[in-house]
Amino acid sequence: MNQLFLRTGLGIMLLFSSAVQAKNLGVIGEVFPIKEPDLLQEIHQKLTALQQSGQLSIAGEKSRPFLQKVKI
Repeated sequence: MNQLFLRTGLGIMLLFSSAVQAKNLGVIGEVFPIKEPDLLQEIHQKLTALQQSGQLSIAGEKSRPFLQKVKI
C-alpha cells in the first residue's frame, strides 16, 4: 500500500516537473555592502596577538590538566 502511494506520488511529481520553470525577476530593492568584519580574519588576528604576547602558551598550560582527562 505504501509503495503504491510512493509510486503514485513519484509519478505525479515527474509528470508536473516539466511544467516548472524559473524566471529572472531582476533585483528587488537596494543591495548594500557587508559592513561587519570577516569572522575568520578577526579570530586569526586575536590568536596572533595572544601568541605574540605569550598569553596563548599560558592558556595552553592552564588547560593541559583538563585535556589530559578528556580523550581527544
